[in-house]
Amino acid sequence: MLSMGYGFIEFQRAEDAKEALKRLQGYQLDGHALELKFSKRDGSGKRLPSKKAAKRDQLSAKLLVRNVPFEATHKELREIFRVFGEIKTLRLPKKTGGKQSGHRGFAFVEYLTKENARRAFESLAHSTHMYGRRLVLEW
Repeated sequence: MLSMGYGFIEFQRAEDAKEALKRLQGYQLDGHALELKFSKRDGSGKRLPSKKAAKRDQLSAKLLVRNVPFEATHKELREIFRVFGEIKTLRLPKKTGGKQSGHRGFAFVEYLTKENARRAFESLAHSTHMYGRRLVLEW
């Protein structure tokens, strides 16, 4: 069996999880040091809001899309996001060095309304993949 290099353990009590993190951080397993972190998801698999996201409400109709695969095109991104409403602008910043350099791996998608942006965010933020990479959406 091929290991993906990570795993998840769910504890019944938060205190037990904290104790395991304290005791096993750096523990050597099959020649590899364990690096333990608390998950950013709740028990149902949904991502918990980060402190940064919790502090900030939706301020505009513009989304930042990170982790965009370098193979992805402007047209492909537009096809994914236009389902949620009319797009005002979609920018895919280019690398410096001319047209042949490609884009920088992130995009800005601005909708005509905040409601359309909110629907796109809620639908796409947790599990949208392109060319094997998960798109990361932020306000």
